[in-house]
Amino acid sequence: MVSRPIQDGVYLKLISENFFEIDNAVCRELLQCNDEYIELVELKKEIVRNYPLVESLRDQEEGVRLDEKYLDAYKRYTDVSILIEQIERLHLYFEGHKSCFAYLKEIEAV
Repeated sequence: MVSRPIQDGVYLKLISENFFEIDNAVCRELLQCNDEYIELVELKKEIVRNYPLVESLRDQEEGVRLDEKYLDAYKRYTDVSILIEQIERLHLYFEGHKSCFAYLKEIEAV
């Protein structure tokens, strides 16, 4: 039997309303304690500092020609962005598990 609050979507609403706050907290935590994440964020900033256009390339609607340096920088920027997102997602995944176990403990299911 599904408990009433879950059935009514209370928890889904709560998570939806607080997702960006949770996401920001995860990113702040990663910036304080995850060396790999910190290194990748700094590398991404360095790429943007040296090649400012790379950040706006994915939003371009028309074709753009890049010289070899900018093309390489864009590829690195994209690769680093993907790695950063993967670390964030993994951390959010574990935070979700942590919250689930805390809830199960609270309702004395475990």
